[in-house]
Amino acid sequence: MLRLRFALSPYVDGRSRPMNVGVSLLLTCAAFAPLAPAHAAVVQEPAAAEAPAANAAEAEAAASGAETPETGAAIPEVLPGHSSHGVAFDEGPRQAAVLIPGTGVVSFPVTSSVPEVQAFVEQGIGQLHGFWYLEAERSFRQAAFLDPQCAIAYWGMAMANVNNAERAKGFIAKAKEREEGASDRERRYVRALHAYLNAETNDTAQKRRRAEDYLRALEDIALDYPDDLEAVAFQIFGMWDARRDELGIVSHLAVEALLAELFRRAPMHPAHHYRIHLWDYRKAEKALESARLCGPSAPAIAHMWHMPGHIYSRLERYEEAVILQEASARVDHAHQRRFGLLPDEIHNYSHNNEWLARNLSFVGRVDDAVRLACNLIELPRHPKLNRVDSGGSSSLGRQRLFDLLAEHRLWDLTIALVDSPYLEPQDDEDRELDRLALIGSAAAMTGDAARTEAILADLRERLARIEQDEGTAVAAALETFDRDHPLPVEAAPVETTPSETFPAESVPSESTPAASGATGAEPGAPIARGPSLGSDDPVPAEGEPSPPAEVQPEEPQPPSDAEKAAAERTEARGKAETEARKPFESRRKKVERKLALVEGHRCWQAGDFAGAYERLKEGGEVDGATKAELRAAMGEVDAALEELDKQIGRRKGQIIPQAIKAWVLDQAGRRDEAIAALESLRRTSGSFDLDAPLVARLNDLAVAAGLSGDWRIPTAFEQDPGGPADMEGLGPFRWTPIEAPSWRLEDADGNPDSLDDRRGRPLVVIFYLGAGCLHCVEQLEKFGPQLEAYRQAGLDIVAISSEDREQLKRGIEDYGKPMPIRLLAGGDLEAFRAYRCFDDFESTPLHGTFLIDGAGRIRWKDIGPEPFMDPEFLLREAQRQFSLDAATTRLTESPATAPLTENAR
Repeated sequence: MLRLRFALSPYVDGRSRPMNVGVSLLLTCAAFAPLAPAHAAVVQEPAAAEAPAANAAEAEAAASGAETPETGAAIPEVLPGHSSHGVAFDEGPRQAAVLIPGTGVVSFPVTSSVPEVQAFVEQGIGQLHGFWYLEAERSFRQAAFLDPQCAIAYWGMAMANVNNAERAKGFIAKAKEREEGASDRERRYVRALHAYLNAETNDTAQKRRRAEDYLRALEDIALDYPDDLEAVAFQIFGMWDARRDELGIVSHLAVEALLAELFRRAPMHPAHHYRIHLWDYRKAEKALESARLCGPSAPAIAHMWHMPGHIYSRLERYEEAVILQEASARVDHAHQRRFGLLPDEIHNYSHNNEWLARNLSFVGRVDDAVRLACNLIELPRHPKLNRVDSGGSSSLGRQRLFDLLAEHRLWDLTIALVDSPYLEPQDDEDRELDRLALIGSAAAMTGDAARTEAILADLRERLARIEQDEGTAVAAALETFDRDHPLPVEAAPVETTPSETFPAESVPSESTPAASGATGAEPGAPIARGPSLGSDDPVPAEGEPSPPAEVQPEEPQPPSDAEKAAAERTEARGKAETEARKPFESRRKKVERKLALVEGHRCWQAGDFAGAYERLKEGGEVDGATKAELRAAMGEVDAALEELDKQIGRRKGQIIPQAIKAWVLDQAGRRDEAIAALESLRRTSGSFDLDAPLVARLNDLAVAAGLSGDWRIPTAFEQDPGGPADMEGLGPFRWTPIEAPSWRLEDADGNPDSLDDRRGRPLVVIFYLGAGCLHCVEQLEKFGPQLEAYRQAGLDIVAISSEDREQLKRGIEDYGKPMPIRLLAGGDLEAFRAYRCFDDFESTPLHGTFLIDGAGRIRWKDIGPEPFMDPEFLLREAQRQFSLDAATTRLTESPATAPLTENAR
């Protein structure tokens, strides 16, 4: 147990309030006992501060007109829940750091009068090397908390905000204010980063110049302080990261030389992470040694286990990738349990786990892949962190699940999940079309004709609506165009004279027979033209036809202005029609593709393999190996095998094309070749599920090959991939909700209430900052009218105030209106601390909203400087979360790897 005594003091800021209170902080795992013990830690990136909320907060504070006693000048009042040190401190970690073993062995001497600062700074440096940015910022905040004048602590906070320039600028400004007390080496770090963050970046040249200047400054530190390996490590990272400033790596080998020298002096430095990034897209095998050492160099950081997966995946060594990615997931989950985090609060969490699901699919661990994809869907959704329409866990998990169900032909499981949240209907048209096509294909392949026809009818109706809407949109667009660009009014006919009507030589005169009517021609009849006087043309005899008059070709005349205008109008009108059709074209094509997919699977189930092949080609989503199997079923075995060999070459290390090739050969009666293909499958992966559909149908072939029982071959790796010695000890494989800390409180009248008394019924708990917090009152007024809807859904709502009983009672009386939500007094702030709704650095409570299930587990949370203001969203998420409980049971009872039905074969 580490006991530290220090004074709480401000970070010297115009917004700070003086604090002279001496306090004791116990930095021990017991401090976090309500949220369970830890096994490891994880990479997390701070969320960007939201400008609208910050501006509103500042406006409200300015309106309060607070004054300083010295000058009487108005200064912003700190709003409840906000940091007294400025907007930059509102976001990021607001709970104390603890020393965590396994964040990397680094050396970074720091100037401080407080000995404990050194450990937190070096922990933060290791976390920076592992891209564990939120926890790095927490470590540096702890250092600044211990020693507010430590310049390098603020430099570290800026470094931890590499992806948030505005916050980084705020932190580095504070470091600059304190540089006089730092060493020359530390001042160089501060000045280099300050110059980088404040440089002009209006064009490529300026961006490159600032990157070059920054790298030169780091190199100068390394040259003048040769024992400072961190300067070399940050320079290496900077060379790779300079791509953000449009400065590419001129020589990968030059950077590799720096890495080699660094590792010669410090073999287990966490810069192994940087070597992986350096060679990932260039020549992955150059980073194999670092792939083996990266995780062990900083085992508490999940991202350090994740990164080797890049190299192994790039080299198509998926079983090794899976080991490291699973380790990353387990470390993440342990960290979440320890600190009560939502999974998507952790940077790269969803990326690692969806990639792990992909690689599990490649090696044939179908059941694990499906359960992991479902677990991603189960994770709490949050408007800022994890939405189904964003790139968070919910979206990626859904994508992985759909791919798994289709590629591995898990048709029975698909039907079993139809009414579950895993395949819930979608408001978004594209996502709903994906869902309908998957379910329709599964229905067709399992022989469910009624469901198949219902989905086909739905798709056809959607197509008809799109075409109808398209026609309406085109008609409206053309009507608008015609109104805005009317046809030019044609000139009225002008009365003409004969001389204007006929050529001059043919104008009749009064002396001609035609004029006097001597010819007997009808008025208006054409005038016969004979040869002109003096012409050599013979006069035709009576009764002979006259020779045709010689027609002189007319010279082409340039179009008139009117003709040009008409042509331009026609072209513009066509463009207006094209633009009106554009939004419907992609929609129509997608529905047509989904129709083709369902119809193709219906043909397949009916034995119409040629029809299935053509329709699935039109659908465009079926993999090449599956289409090759259909060609073989059509009798085109050699062409199918040729395509399968191409697929195997393109998808090395993946079992699907290997398993299909063995099946195709066996069905074609080529047993010896089929057995050889089966052996190739066994060498591809040693961990595929024997009861996965595409493998289970090979059991007869395995028996014919003399194999029985577990006929897989354990994989022999070329080298130790660098996985953990104790995988289970790192943490759980999948996310599960944590236990909510207990509380027992009283309302304003002294009536007791407790979480234990509410067991068995879900509950929303709101932590608010008393009647003086206007935003808290707004939150309660938003949730109050929704209370009945919550109760009808089986939930209660209770709010815990930061006030004591007397303050709570006065606040209720002053409010003067009924408050439907039960309010409890939490003035001792113990409940706030237990739920981490508390800023340890400033000893102030924070806003928090929690969803707790009937078993007392936290299913959702929101903590921050502002209260959560969307009760409708939370109600929908609560209903989704609780419906998942039944769906999870259904998933357990319907294993992903259940054997194929006869129809699905």
